[in-house]
Amino acid sequence: MCEYQTKHKGHLKKHLLRHKDISEVQMFKCEMCEYQTKHKEALKKHMLRHKDISDVQMYKCETCEYETNHKGNLKKHSLGHKDISEVQVYKCEMCEFQTKHKGYLKQHLLDHNDISEVQLFKCEMCEYQTKYGSDLKKHLLRHKHIS
Repeated sequence: MCEYQTKHKGHLKKHLLRHKDISEVQMFKCEMCEYQTKHKEALKKHMLRHKDISDVQMYKCETCEYETNHKGNLKKHSLGHKDISEVQVYKCEMCEFQTKHKGYLKQHLLDHNDISEVQLFKCEMCEYQTKYGSDLKKHLLRHKHIS
């Protein structure tokens, strides 16, 4: 299938959904709009969009004005205020790149791989393909605006 590895059973379960066709998995559907997803947590996150902001628990940064309704976003944001000596640093073994965010290193490492060595994210509506899932999401917005 692919070379994905993890120590966490839950992460593997979530990853395996990427390889399944939508018709093969349970979809979680929003009752207020057309949104649907393979991931229960993604639906929970989406449902916050339909709530009045006063009903949503907000997480506020102690250093600046930043606030979010996702605890994980605040944690990631807070790393930006910390000195690099105070946090774990993720370093690229192939160049000078370093970051406070493990996910950023993972994304960066794709830059060192030839396109033939990585999993590609392919658009189902045209020939577009990329090694970055986030780029495919942005690309799909183009098709939304065209139709």
